[in-house]
Amino acid sequence: MTLLGLGSVYFFIQLIADQTTDSERSTIQDRSSVKYSLGYVLTTTAAMYTMYYAIFIPLFQLIYSFAVNPRRKPGDAISHPFIYSLSAVVLLYLPWVIFTGTKLVTYVQGKRSAEGYIPLGLFNFVASHLTAFSLGHLSDATHVLAWAAFFFLPLALLGLVYHPPRTADHALRTPARRAGASVAHRASRIPFPSLLVALYLVIPLSLGYLINLVYPFIPRDFERTLMLSAPGWWLLLGAGLAWLWHRSRLVLVGVGAVALLIQTVMLFDFYNTLRYQDENYRSLLAYVRAHSSPDDTFLASYQWQVGFYYAYLPTPRPELNIVPDWGETWAANPNRMRADLDILVEDHHRVWFPAYQALGRLWETQVETYLNQSAYPVQIDWSLPSTKLLLYAQGDQLAPAEASFNFANRLLAERAEIGDAPLEAGQGVIPITLVWRKLDTLGSDHRIALRLTDASGRTWASRDSLPQGGEASLTALATGERIVDRHGLAVPAGTPPGEYQLRLSVYDQANDRPLDLLDSQDQPEGVEAILSTVQV
Repeated sequence: MTLLGLGSVYFFIQLIADQTTDSERSTIQDRSSVKYSLGYVLTTTAAMYTMYYAIFIPLFQLIYSFAVNPRRKPGDAISHPFIYSLSAVVLLYLPWVIFTGTKLVTYVQGKRSAEGYIPLGLFNFVASHLTAFSLGHLSDATHVLAWAAFFFLPLALLGLVYHPPRTADHALRTPARRAGASVAHRASRIPFPSLLVALYLVIPLSLGYLINLVYPFIPRDFERTLMLSAPGWWLLLGAGLAWLWHRSRLVLVGVGAVALLIQTVMLFDFYNTLRYQDENYRSLLAYVRAHSSPDDTFLASYQWQVGFYYAYLPTPRPELNIVPDWGETWAANPNRMRADLDILVEDHHRVWFPAYQALGRLWETQVETYLNQSAYPVQIDWSLPSTKLLLYAQGDQLAPAEASFNFANRLLAERAEIGDAPLEAGQGVIPITLVWRKLDTLGSDHRIALRLTDASGRTWASRDSLPQGGEASLTALATGERIVDRHGLAVPAGTPPGEYQLRLSVYDQANDRPLDLLDSQDQPEGVEAILSTVQV
């Protein structure tokens, strides 16, 4: 967007510089004007289709064109190549406005409610942007250097009073020479160039600030959203250096040395500081690669997750399934969402779901809640703060356990069903359905612990979580109330073939101690119940 916006400004300058007096126009100039108009239309339209804030670019250009020609007749203004080029941009952008107008308002309002940002004050808003434009985004290590941005402010103010030298008149006497003049010649004929550059910076920042008051959006590094105005700041800095060039080369060398030192420090920090650890999917997808099979599916919920899927999961890999409409309308139709998820679980051995947590996670939570109740949650991985990696499995060939299990007269596992099909090490998942009934007050939350042990009691697999994938609480149940609780216990690679025991226990989360398992006479008989025998 910044590059396209700069291209738009370049072609705008050429259109303005190309307009001297109609009596001096030539065929060469007319062709040149058409070329610059086409370039303006393409770059400006592309910028606006890239990001909404790009509309500030033609807006500041329009303000500038009227400011430097306040007495221009309406007819002359309408016939100006810039105006009809801008009209073409508006027409090309109109379909997108019609398509997305109401959707955008709804989206932004929902985003504001979900994120809850507080508007920035004017000084903080402007200072944060000028700091980012001068130094880049500050890391924790360089945050103390934010004051260095003030070094650039006097330089930019000097740029406002700088006037580039005029091109010699003899180089521009004829229309042909004028049409073939260099960009520097043409730019020197721009009226009030400092005003042009100042508006390039000020208009986007001013309008961005007003939007910030109504729809604040200030995550870390938020200044990138107004990066389109940064070239205005850089041009002012360049003009300030040019002002020093004409007045004191010694001062210029000193200022340049300080600026170079500051930028060297910031660039060293930029290339050596990890800024996106929370979004680094390499380790997460390395785990998926090591533990998945082509019979699994990977449920991608954002476009960039699809990119990570192809970049970091070489074949053979789980089948890619993309959330319909990227979740926008999927969760609004619960019946469709549930039907789609049922098909995914039925058609695939396991479902990998990287549930993104940083954008409200409204529909992601709905998906997780439904899968916790309809499939078998195997794993919850929080290695990335921004993404919860969830793994679910099918539940086939379930067989009931022979008895119910009483834990300390507080919880009763009334019924248990366990998958009895032989399992492959590294791929197999034991599906377990438990029906709990609360017998007495629990006090604190209680975790469900499952272990797969060999004949000597050695643990080969384990799972420890709150009920229903961590979403439910046994403590919150009323006395006598029941809850259906599903678990999936993965059999890790390297587990030797043979028979194993599946054991169940319940832990008091307050003291991390297991509840006693009681026999029919209410006498303790250990802390673990043997649910079934599993063949690996």
